[in-house]
Amino acid sequence: MQKILIIIHAPPYGSERCLSGLRLATALAGVDGDAPEVKLFLMSDATVLALPNQVDGTGNGLQGMVEELVRYGVPIKLCRTCALARGLAELPLIEGVSIGTLPELAQATLEADKVVTEGGEGAADLILFMPGMTGNAWFDQTTLPRSPGGLLQ
Repeated sequence: MQKILIIIHAPPYGSERCLSGLRLATALAGVDGDAPEVKLFLMSDATVLALPNQVDGTGNGLQGMVEELVRYGVPIKLCRTCALARGLAELPLIEGVSIGTLPELAQATLEADKVVTEGGEGAADLILFMPGMTGNAWFDQTTLPRSPGGLLQ
């Protein structure tokens, strides 16, 4: 069975990027027959998607899509650091959604055959996630080759 990890960073409202990630996850999880194993990890402003009872200006919300993914058995995790930064850690979440950790994301990345983000997809032989607040300090301590712009070569 193919394993796919979808990572969403975009806020649930204000653009269609979060919606697009949810639609893809739902389509993959709902495949008849040999459906892939899908995992969803919400980071940055996407973490607020896990709060129940939200509606946009037109009276619609994304909670139903999240609940459908939960019914399909898709694990949905929030980045703990992101949730703490937004005051979400102690708030009730949509049933079936939980707070995850960076080690859990790392493990899901290693287990996935494919990782899908808003920027595209990639084979998961090696995908390096650098935490935004401490990533550069960590990267400075390695011997990994860097480009003139300071990125991994």
